[in-house]
Amino acid sequence: MRPDLSLPALRTRYLSGELTPTRLVTELHARIDAEEAALPRNVWIHRLGLDALKRYASALEGRDPATLPLYGIPFAIKDNIDLAGVPTTAACPAFAYTPQRSATVVQRLIDAGAIPVGKTNLDQFATGLVGVRSPYGACRNSIDPAFVSGGSSSGSAVSVALGLASFSLGTDTAGSGRVPAAFNNLIGLKPSLGRIPTTGVVPACRTLDAVSVFALTAADAATVLASAQGPDAQDAYSRTMPPHGRNFGATSFRFGVPRPQDLVFYGNDSGTAQFAQAIQHLRALGGVPIEIDLTSLPRRRQAAVRGPVGGRALRGDPRLHRSTTRGPAPGDSRDHRSRCPADRCRHLLGAVPAEGAAANLPGGVGRHRLPGRAHGADDPHHRRRRGRSDRAELAARPLHQLRQSARPVGRRGAGRLRRRGPGPRPAARRHADRALRGRPAAADAGVAAARAHGCHGRRDAPRAAPVVRAPPTRAAFLRDRFRSPCAARI
Repeated sequence: MRPDLSLPALRTRYLSGELTPTRLVTELHARIDAEEAALPRNVWIHRLGLDALKRYASALEGRDPATLPLYGIPFAIKDNIDLAGVPTTAACPAFAYTPQRSATVVQRLIDAGAIPVGKTNLDQFATGLVGVRSPYGACRNSIDPAFVSGGSSSGSAVSVALGLASFSLGTDTAGSGRVPAAFNNLIGLKPSLGRIPTTGVVPACRTLDAVSVFALTAADAATVLASAQGPDAQDAYSRTMPPHGRNFGATSFRFGVPRPQDLVFYGNDSGTAQFAQAIQHLRALGGVPIEIDLTSLPRRRQAAVRGPVGGRALRGDPRLHRSTTRGPAPGDSRDHRSRCPADRCRHLLGAVPAEGAAANLPGGVGRHRLPGRAHGADDPHHRRRRGRSDRAELAARPLHQLRQSARPVGRRGAGRLRRRGPGPRPAARRHADRALRGRPAAADAGVAAARAHGCHGRRDAPRAAPVVRAPPTRAAFLRDRFRSPCAARI
């Protein structure tokens, strides 16, 4: 039977004199050894030895337990948070370093009377939600070892769920604290950004990182938060949170719920019953449920994970197959003519799915093919589309195709670009001609010689030597030649 390490239970035993910090850490150290010997769950990366635990405990002996909110409370630390004198690895041995100072949050908890037990396993560099991406082994679930523990704060969650610590610290940038808490039947608290300083935490995303708390109850998590929160001069993102809160039992309130057709529990019948029970509990507190349409959320989630280019969830959206040269797609009532070239360019570059050839795009056969490529004899709009090419399509072409569009000066008599067929020059050639206006003196000499012979652009004009130029970079080519917002933003 696992001992009760909740904060109220330990505090009661400390106040009565039944338990001392030294006795607690001695028993806890033996329990962790027995747990690891029975079934290794890969919870720890570095454990403090019994001597180190007793040093922390002896510092509390003789002090009044009532004066410290976390007196003698054992806690675990995710191994991307610094503890003085203990290596920080972030689950990457090559990255390991030994800090001389503890992270601000760790030091505050120690000052409040808490005792660190060790550094816990995690998905390497806190990038993962399953708890298996670690060279120290996959962390096993506390309820059923056959299942994943959740991540990235895997070891922090399992240590509390197994009764090896009263609470633990993790990090939560995009679910790394809440997911393993849910997988191990714990309270996972992600405080508001800046409420707990991240000084001494290996960053995953500096502006979004948050130190999270794993606890057995919400009251325990609130007690830990009270000792850990507060601004830090060394953390520019830390802040003092304004008081807030609501007494939900005092007045009526509204809360959002998905529509019945949007609820998905993936075959978990108990989840359906628990969801209905939660709604009834909120109703009993005076809440009024308001249905919210969540139809687009699964598609948006896939787009966020896979990206708008490779995500198949958005492939059926007709707006992604809009031709930038032939107007908006059917059903798209927005005015695309007011878009700046940069917007059209971004739309074109991000519209075609990565693995989809033009022939495989529904309703857009050839509409995203670029000018100058073979479209096939069965394409009746081939010539018209070539004549209506705009800067966005030109910006999306490879650089070597852009160079082919801009023929060397002097190739045709007076240095003009060859026209294909009657009518105005295609836009691609027109913009390339604009790029060649600043030709060097050697080209001007060839043009002058052609005009001296009376050959103003005729086929019998003497040809000037081609101009050899250093190949520009793509960004420089677009910026210097076209001078549009497209060039500055690609």
